Amino acid sequence: MTNAETLTTWLESGAGNPAAGYQTNDLNGEWSLSSFDVRHRFVANFVMDLPFGEGRKFGADSGTVLRKLISGWSLNGVTVMQSGFPLAFTATPNLIGSGYGLRPDVDPNCDPTISGSAIDRLNKWFNTACFSVPNAGFIASNPSTDPGLRWKLGNAQRVDPKLRAHGVNNWNLAVSKTTPIQGRVNLTLRAEAFDLFNRTQFGPPNTTVTTAATSTLGQVTTQQNQPRLMQIAFRLTF
Repeated sequence: MTNAETLTTWLESGAGNPAAGYQTNDLNGEWSLSSFDVRHRFVANFVMDLPFGEGRKFGADSGTVLRKLISGWSLNGVTVMQSGFPLAFTATPNLIGSGYGLRPDVDPNCDPTISGSAIDRLNKWFNTACFSVPNAGFIASNPSTDPGLRWKLGNAQRVDPKLRAHGVNNWNLAVSKTTPIQGRVNLTLRAEAFDLFNRTQFGPPNTTVTTAATSTLGQVTTQQNQPRLMQIAFRLTF
């Protein structure tokens, strides 16, 4: 939880999805979930020498050729699974003027979440009917503290507490075989796969609420990761 993503925007932009700027000087009104909040995160880094071949539990007494083929194999990899970053909304056109980070109005009686897989929600990641651009105008301030008027600003929180972008589910795996050549000389064959299962991590949906007729609010049009990448290498150590 935070009331600001960063105090040095020229230096860093934060890990999450950018939020609308301050609407008022009241920091209590800016208090919300951080845009780089990761609710769930699991990381596994593993290395395993396979128990086959010379000096191992299985196949140690097999023939010379077979023993050479099954010896020296190992697996290692990194698995990352985490929930997506929360979404933050802006609104346009901003009829209030510069200095205000306009956010949309959110209908409190409307459920913004939509069930289904990421593929099913690409054209409508959330219920866009829950959001609208605030009407320009003034509303009465708190009479006990300020008898004047203030701009009518959107009631959306700085970062939405319910909606999140697509999460991470990535597996990197490497398989290698080390074969002794002579003395301290070894030859290693290594094959690596990044994003082993070729899973797509979709980018965040459009979170700009607008009155434009061609609005793409709620649509996912980008991809965060690269397709599966594979490479193979030989290494001679001596």
